[in-house]
Amino acid sequence: MDEKNKNKKNNINLTNAAVSALFAFMIAVVPLIVRLASVKISSYEQGTIRSSTVSNDVFIYMKSCAVILTVVIMLIIIALDFLTNLEGKKLQFKNPVFICLSAYMGLGLLSALFSSYKYVAVHGVTERYEGIIMLLCYFALFAVALHYVKNPKRLKFIFGCFMVSTLLLGLIGAGQFFGFDIFKTDFMAKLVYGSKYVEGYKLTVKYQTIYSTLYNPNCVGSAFALLLPIFAVAAVGLPVKSPFKYCSAALALLSLLNVIGSGSAGAVLGLLASAFVMVITAVVLAFKKKMFKGLSAAKVGTFAVAFVLICILGAGVLSLDSGFSLNKVKVIFDTLSGKTTQESPYFWKTFYIDGNEGAIVSEIGEIRVSEVGDEPVLKLNGEELSYNDVTEEDGVITYSYDVSPLQRTSVIFSNDIIYFEAYDGLTQYDFMFRETENGLTAVIRNGDSYDINTEVKHIGFEGLEYLGSSRGYIWSRTLPLLLNVKTFLLGAGADCFVLEFPQTDLVGKCEFLGNPYTIVDKPHNMYLQIAVNTGVFSLIAFIGAMVIYFIMTVKKLIQTKGVINVIRFGLLWGILAYLATQFTTDSSVSVAPFFWILLGAGCALNKIDFSEE
Repeated sequence: MDEKNKNKKNNINLTNAAVSALFAFMIAVVPLIVRLASVKISSYEQGTIRSSTVSNDVFIYMKSCAVILTVVIMLIIIALDFLTNLEGKKLQFKNPVFICLSAYMGLGLLSALFSSYKYVAVHGVTERYEGIIMLLCYFALFAVALHYVKNPKRLKFIFGCFMVSTLLLGLIGAGQFFGFDIFKTDFMAKLVYGSKYVEGYKLTVKYQTIYSTLYNPNCVGSAFALLLPIFAVAAVGLPVKSPFKYCSAALALLSLLNVIGSGSAGAVLGLLASAFVMVITAVVLAFKKKMFKGLSAAKVGTFAVAFVLICILGAGVLSLDSGFSLNKVKVIFDTLSGKTTQESPYFWKTFYIDGNEGAIVSEIGEIRVSEVGDEPVLKLNGEELSYNDVTEEDGVITYSYDVSPLQRTSVIFSNDIIYFEAYDGLTQYDFMFRETENGLTAVIRNGDSYDINTEVKHIGFEGLEYLGSSRGYIWSRTLPLLLNVKTFLLGAGADCFVLEFPQTDLVGKCEFLGNPYTIVDKPHNMYLQIAVNTGVFSLIAFIGAMVIYFIMTVKKLIQTKGVINVIRFGLLWGILAYLATQFTTDSSVSVAPFFWILLGAGCALNKIDFSEE
C-alpha cells in the first residue's frame, strides 16, 4: 500500500471513529443530561404567555445545547473528511425519504423567514427549544445516520448504543416506579443545581409516574414505545447464539415496564395500533416467504398475539401502583363512541363575572370575590368568610383565609388588580379581576382587561373536550389556526404554536384544563404541531417520507432473506409505534433524536445488501 492510500485509510478510520463516538454520546449520554440553567425569556413571550424574564430549566435546555453542539462537531468532521478526500464519497441525496425530508426542512426555513416571531422560530420557545435550528439538527442526524450505516459492524455499534441508553433510562424509570427516585436524593440535587445548590434543596417534579430523565411521562412513553418493538423482535428473531438476543429480551421487558409505568395511554395505544399493522405485514410476508430464517407464519402470529396480551396484562397489573389504568384507554374508546358524561375531573370547574363579583365554581362550591370599602369580601356558597391575617409589602396587600382542603388561600390587592390566589400543595392557581365602571372584568396574563364572553373559535370535539386528558379541547382550538392562509401555507414558525394558540380563552382553559392561566405550549399531537408551526405542505412532506420508508422497507423484506430482516422489521415496527404515539403527544428534544437516528439507520438498511453473516 503506497503512502497516499495509507494516509487516506487512516483518515477514514479516524473520521469513522469520531462520528461513532459522537453517535454514542448523542444516544447514550445526551438523554441523561439534567442540569439547572437560567434561560432568558424572549420578548415575544414576556408579558403575553409568561410574566417573568428568566426561566429556570432543568430537563430540556442543556439537552438542546448538547444536541446542537454534537451535531455541529459531527458536521465539521464530515465536511473536513469530504474536502480532504472526495474520491469514493457518495451521499444518499437521491433517497426519496431524504428528498421528502429536505422539502420538509426547506418549508421550515421559509416558515422561519416569514414568521412574525423570528427569534422563537429560530431558537424555539422556552422549555421546548425546537426552533428551526433544532429541526435542522434532527435532519442532520438522519442524514449522517443514513450515510454512516454501511455495514454490519456499524449497525451493531448503533444497536449497542441504544441498548446502553435503554438500560440506563430504563433503570432510572424502574427505580421511580418502585419508589426510589434518584432525583430526590441529595447527591442528584447537588449535581443538578450545581453552584446554585442550597442545603436541603430537592428537585420537585409534579409527576407521580415514571419520567426518568426525560421530564414528561409522555416523553418516556414515546421513547420506550419506539424502542420496545426493536428489542422484542430482536429477542424473538435473532439466532440463539447471538448475545444481542438475550440482552434484547431483558431490555424489551424493561421497556415495557417503563411504557406502562409512565402512565401514557397514548404510548400503549400506539404500540397496539402499530402491532396491528405489523402483524398483518408479518403474516403476509411469512406466508409469501420465510421472512426470517426458521420463522414461520405460525410463529409470527403466536409472537404477535403474545406481545399484545403481555401489553394488556402488564397494563392491568402495573396499574395497581403506577397511576396508569386500563380505564384511561377505556375512557378514550367510550368518549369516541359517545359514551361520556363530560364530568370535569378538575378542582376548578369554571368562572364568570356577576356584576361586581367574580364567581369561581369549584369542587367545594361557588367562591365569590369582590371589593367593598377597600377591603375584600370572600364568600363560599353564599357564606362570607373572615380573613385571619393581613400583610402589606411594597403596596401589595394580602388577606389570608382558611379554606379547606386548600393549603393556602388569599385575596390580594395589587395596583388595581384583585387576585384570588389558591395553593393546593402542588400548584398555585390565580384568578385575576379588575374593577371598572361597569363592574368587574377579567385580567389576562399581561395585565390587560379581557371580556371573558369573547367568542373563541373552535372546530369539532364538542362534547369531547375531555378526550385524552383534555386533548379534545386543545385540538378544537388548534384546528381554527389552520384557517389562516399564511399559517396553512407556511405555518407560524417552528415552535411558535404557543404564540398562536388562544391563550386568552380563560374560561375554556378553566373548564377543560382546570386552570385559566395554564400555558398551552403544544397541541399534544405532532401532526397538528407540524401543520401549525411549519405549514400543511411541510406536514404532507413529512408524512410522505414516512409512507415511502414503510413501502421501501416492506419491499426490501420481500426481496431479501437473513438475520438483517429481523432488524429491518424491528426498526419499522418501532418507528410506526413512535408515529402512532405522536397522535397524542409532540416532538421533544428528549426523544426526537432517537427517532431521527433510527429512521436514518432504517433507510440505510434498505439501500444495502448485507450477507447472511
